[in-house]
Amino acid sequence: KKGNCLSLTALYVSACRAIDLRVQYAEALNTTRWRRVGSVIRYERHVVSLVQIPPAEDLVADFLPEFRRRMGAYRVVILNEKTMRSLFYANRAVELMENGLPEEAIKYANLSIKVEKRLSIGWNILGVVEKSLNNLVEAENSFRKAMLIDPSDVGALGNLEAILRETGRMDEAGKLR
Repeated sequence: KKGNCLSLTALYVSACRAIDLRVQYAEALNTTRWRRVGSVIRYERHVVSLVQIPPAEDLVADFLPEFRRRMGAYRVVILNEKTMRSLFYANRAVELMENGLPEEAIKYANLSIKVEKRLSIGWNILGVVEKSLNNLVEAENSFRKAMLIDPSDVGALGNLEAILRETGRMDEAGKLR
C-alpha cells in the first residue's frame, strides 16, 4: 500500500494524541501546485500537522520533506476535524478514479460532501468523477455547486469552463475567464 500526505498526517496526529501531545491538522498554503496525471490536470494541496510544544515554537510535521526543502518555511492554516475527514474522502475518490473505479469513487466523493457540505472540494471531485462517466449534466451541476460555495476554487472554475466548452457553450465559458 501507498500513503500520501493526508493519510500519513492523520496517522501521525492520532499517535500524537495517544500520548497527549497537542496537535492540529494544517494545510501548507504555499505548496499548492498544478500537476498533470495522464489526461487530468490536478490542483494539489498539501496537509501537514502542527505540534504545539510550549514554550518553544510550534513544530510542523511533514511527510514530504522535498516540499519543505523547495519552499522553505510554510505558511499554514489550521484545518478542523470535519474538513480533514472531508479531504480524506475526496482524496480517496481521486485514488479510486485513478485506479479505474469511478463508481466507487462517486461513493467517496458523496461522503466528502456529506461530512462537510460547505467545502467546495467534494463537489469538484464529484463533478470530475461524473464527467469521467460521461454524466455531463451531473458534472456541471457539481462544478456549479462548488463555485457557489467557493468562487475562488480554481479547480472547479477550470472544470466548469472545460465542460461548457465541450458542450458548445463558448460564450458562457468565456465569461468565466
